[in-house]
Amino acid sequence: MSAAGSAQVWPESGAPGDQTSGQGRTRWLRFWRLRAPRPRLWVRLWAAYAALCLVGISCLMIASGALIDTQNYFTSYTEQNIADRFNEDAPLLRAALALPKNDRAHSVEAAAATIASNLLELQVRTDFDGKFLITSVSDPRVRVTVFGADGEAITQAAYTSGGVGPHNPRRMSVLYPIEATDGRRLGEAQVDYAARYNLMKTLRGKAAWAIAMSPITAVTSIIIGLMCGLAAAHYVTSRLRRIDAVTSKWRLGDFSERITLASGDELETHAERLNAMAMELQTFLTLKQAVGVAEERNRIARDLHDTVKQKLFALGLQLAVVRAKSSEQETQPISGRADDAGNAFAANISEAEAITREAQRDVLEIITQLRPATDASADLIGQIRPMIDDYERRFDVKISLSGGEGMVAAPHAEINLVRIIQEAIANAIRHGRARLIQISFRRVADAWSLKVEDDGVGFDPQTTHKGLGIQSIEQRANELPAGRARYSASHNGGATLTVSWSGGPEDGYSNQ
Repeated sequence: MSAAGSAQVWPESGAPGDQTSGQGRTRWLRFWRLRAPRPRLWVRLWAAYAALCLVGISCLMIASGALIDTQNYFTSYTEQNIADRFNEDAPLLRAALALPKNDRAHSVEAAAATIASNLLELQVRTDFDGKFLITSVSDPRVRVTVFGADGEAITQAAYTSGGVGPHNPRRMSVLYPIEATDGRRLGEAQVDYAARYNLMKTLRGKAAWAIAMSPITAVTSIIIGLMCGLAAAHYVTSRLRRIDAVTSKWRLGDFSERITLASGDELETHAERLNAMAMELQTFLTLKQAVGVAEERNRIARDLHDTVKQKLFALGLQLAVVRAKSSEQETQPISGRADDAGNAFAANISEAEAITREAQRDVLEIITQLRPATDASADLIGQIRPMIDDYERRFDVKISLSGGEGMVAAPHAEINLVRIIQEAIANAIRHGRARLIQISFRRVADAWSLKVEDDGVGFDPQTTHKGLGIQSIEQRANELPAGRARYSASHNGGATLTVSWSGGPEDGYSNQ
């Protein structure tokens, strides 16, 4: 079918530029592809084996037929076979030469033509009671020349099927005497025969024979392909089911099973590779689980350090104040001591109770973080301000906050930023004895920065040992996208914590 013919399989309902008809045709094709069932493995193998058998049987028929014809060619193209064929028609030539000299010319010419024509169709009996014609594998050329008793040439007949000609290397020339019944010599006939084997003609003839036999060949190929396809499909699917049964257990986490295929073929090699992969995967999952447990322990320890430990530190300060005031009350006169002590301790005890409740909330928050998060975003500044107010009220410090209004962060990023600020404030109060702390957010394009500056005593970064608090800040900063934390400080100039990271809405950071 030509390209133009194949293009007309789908008739156009509108003009060539009609996009509606093209879209409808595309939708129909997609629907057909979705609805059409995929052939099973044995059907595919059946089709493949049937096609292979059809091609193989056809090629075998052509090759075997060509070999048989080649053998028949060399069997038929002999002097003896030519002599036998000539003797079958020799009586005609004998009768023509027996006529009077003036009347025999026409008869001799007819007899020579008959002999030459029959020799052109030189044939031989085959093993299957058939006949092989030399013209099926070559283009023979025959010439018959008749001489009289006096040696004078009477006539000549030449026939050819359009072949190579007399220069053929297998040219034969035989002289046959013609005698009367009484033994009298009537003349003689010279037969020149040339027939060169033509391989292309042989193959074309056998290809035509194979095409003629194609219905029988097709039926045979379908039957053989069906049997081979079913056998091969059963062999492959039975082993694939074993592999699938074991891999299904692997998918559920059971790596104790191994694939065993005693086939010695590529499937067994593949099964061995899958077994090795399962062992490596089991080792990897074991290591990953161990690393995950260690990371989770570190995270919980870090959260406890950044939350509960700070609250307990504040609680300890309140209890120390209570103890100091208790000592002062003991030195005062007994009169009015109970009332004064009650008034002095009430505020500190209330503060200690508030700190205890906050520590409980922090522990509850840590426990909640062990569960899947349900809130996708939160107002970061709204989480920081109550924490700043608590520090200002408890420790008599001034903390300012600027920038970051309306900033929304993902839950894990929000927790890290809040804990970083909380730890930085605690370090400034506890170690730096700061009275003024400045917290600022800044954004340039998709880059964010957080600064926590204080007016404390500062420290020497070269000699100061990094405690768990600073390590926690660095670890939390590293968990931010391209995050980094850096401390800068001097002996008398306070300390500055700078945390930088990058992120836009796709990373969980945005300004509402």
